[in-house]
Amino acid sequence: DRDHRDHRAMLRAQEAEQSDRQQALEAARESNTRALAEAAAQLAVFEQTLRDAREALPVADDNQRAAQALLAQAQDVLAQAEQQLRLEDTRRGHTEKLLLQLAARRARLEEERDSLEVPNLGELVRLESWIRELDHQLAGQRDAFEQCEAALPDLEQALQTAEEAAEQTQQRVHQLDARLTALQSLQEQVSRPGEVDPWLDRNDLRRNAHLWQGIRIREGWEDALEAVLRERLNSIGLTDLGQAHAWLSDPPPGKVSFHRVLAGPMVDEPAPAALERLTDYVTCTDARLAGVLADWLARVYVLADPAHGIEVAEKLPPGAMLVSAHGHVFTPTSVSFHAADSEVHGILSRQREIEALFAEHTTLSAELGGQTRAAASRQIEFEGRRAEVDRLRREVSDLQETRHQLKLDHVRLSQLAERLKSRGEQIVRELAEIEAESAREFAQQEQAGKCGKQMPPFE
Repeated sequence: DRDHRDHRAMLRAQEAEQSDRQQALEAARESNTRALAEAAAQLAVFEQTLRDAREALPVADDNQRAAQALLAQAQDVLAQAEQQLRLEDTRRGHTEKLLLQLAARRARLEEERDSLEVPNLGELVRLESWIRELDHQLAGQRDAFEQCEAALPDLEQALQTAEEAAEQTQQRVHQLDARLTALQSLQEQVSRPGEVDPWLDRNDLRRNAHLWQGIRIREGWEDALEAVLRERLNSIGLTDLGQAHAWLSDPPPGKVSFHRVLAGPMVDEPAPAALERLTDYVTCTDARLAGVLADWLARVYVLADPAHGIEVAEKLPPGAMLVSAHGHVFTPTSVSFHAADSEVHGILSRQREIEALFAEHTTLSAELGGQTRAAASRQIEFEGRRAEVDRLRREVSDLQETRHQLKLDHVRLSQLAERLKSRGEQIVRELAEIEAESAREFAQQEQAGKCGKQMPPFE
């Protein structure tokens, strides 16, 4: 604003100087006009003198010639004065027109300069600061996005591994379920001979336990116990054998054995030297079966090596027998080879397998629960990380879009500021050129005024 005031004061001073110069030019013109009038008056005097001289021609030839010379001189002076006045009028008109044009141009330039929008440098600084902050945020978000995205394959692999482990365990559990169902169905069929079923239902014996359900035999000796007990393995337990009196008149339609279920210790006579009792290989999961096993397995001994069965059996007391792991039976007077021809064959091994499968099923079910929970946890972790990746991707995209828009605004303001600065400098140069040209025109006006004042006087 101060520069504008100084400039306007300078312009006013120049205008005052121009007015003084114009007044000087007017004074010079008036002086030339007066000089011209004086020359015209003198010319009239000269003409009168000439006439007078002509009248006195006979007397004053010399005066005539002098008067004619003076007349010619006056005419030349008058012509020069008129020509100089016309030139000065033309030059002054041209100068005044040019000065008016320069003044109008200067006014337009000053108006344009005053109307130029001042660049908002504060906004530029704010945009630059915001862009730097966004660059910092964008770098951090990009790092977080890349790290989060890089962890996805490992999490997905861990999820896949957990799901595959759970699926394999689930398949094994299904296999165990199918195998258990098949074995249990077979055990049920063995426990319920078809022709006896109606009779058992009629006598309310369906819920009574069978012998094989309450005993276990050492692994590998199932055939030995089956060979000795045969169909009695499927014997039905009764708390009172007196119930059987009524069935004498209504016997079952097939082979059925019943045994007393009575709590008590298993009592057996001592085994001969170097022999083991088969009852030592049997475990009663139902202690009430000890008595019947002691009865049915009395004097039954195990034979580790069937090759020596005949020789060892010859030394047995009457009623005693030897049985091998394959079910071959030796007595002092006989040898019986075992074969899988009984309906109860495999019932003990199947029960052992059922128990083993059930134990495995229990373990795998618990393991499957843990694997399912682990897979679910992996799934939650993977989905959470993937959602985090999507969120970070959106945030990075939003930050990039915001930064791009801010950058466009910054470029626009920078270009505007540069254009305003360039135009302002151009206006200053043009104003300086106008001042210089105006000064030249004023100088020419002053020089013309001086020339008019120096016009040669007429004598």
